[in-house]
Amino acid sequence: MSGKNLRVLIDATAVPPDRRGVGTYVDSLLPALETRGLTLMIVCRPDDLDHYRQLCPRSDLLPGPHQIDSRPVRLAWEQTGFAAMIAKTNASVIHSPHYTQPVLTKKPVVVTLHDATFFTHPQLHQRAKRIFFGNWTKRSLGHAARCIVPSQATADELVRVAGAQRDRLNVIHLGVNEQTFREPTDAQVAAARELLGLPDRPYIAFLGTL
Repeated sequence: MSGKNLRVLIDATAVPPDRRGVGTYVDSLLPALETRGLTLMIVCRPDDLDHYRQLCPRSDLLPGPHQIDSRPVRLAWEQTGFAAMIAKTNASVIHSPHYTQPVLTKKPVVVTLHDATFFTHPQLHQRAKRIFFGNWTKRSLGHAARCIVPSQATADELVRVAGAQRDRLNVIHLGVNEQTFREPTDAQVAAARELLGLPDRPYIAFLGTL
């Protein structure tokens, strides 16, 4: 089956209300896939219907029940109601964008694993979250058709600390929103250095939730 004939069902119910992290990932990925001619089916929270209708006007939207606004309910529904919903579609592949996946579906599932910090930096996470997502990471590594990771470093860490099989990992780097970020001119760099009092040497800046 060629790429443009794929019917991709994406679980957007994992997107949190504040849309950080995985929300940015999903909201950027979906319109990019749509513009490439893929047939998308987007499963989302009922409150997100208008959002995805505007973001992906050519895609099919499948709302989940209102109860999945509760995280424990959503995770339980993922294994029951979501699996039943998948069975009623003609999806070629399921994309679960946030560590977990529906284990009862017979369709191939691709899971995105954003990092390995549940293993490498456990002190950054609450104990319950560390145990839950650590266990689900290992389960997805063992059961998903493929796992997507955003960097070679994450792939190497998952092989080292979670027993991942390297040939089942696909490194797909995150994109850049060119409407927000752009390469500065030499004059802009010089102006920023002068404003902030920075010496003329390289810097690396990182912004994240952890």
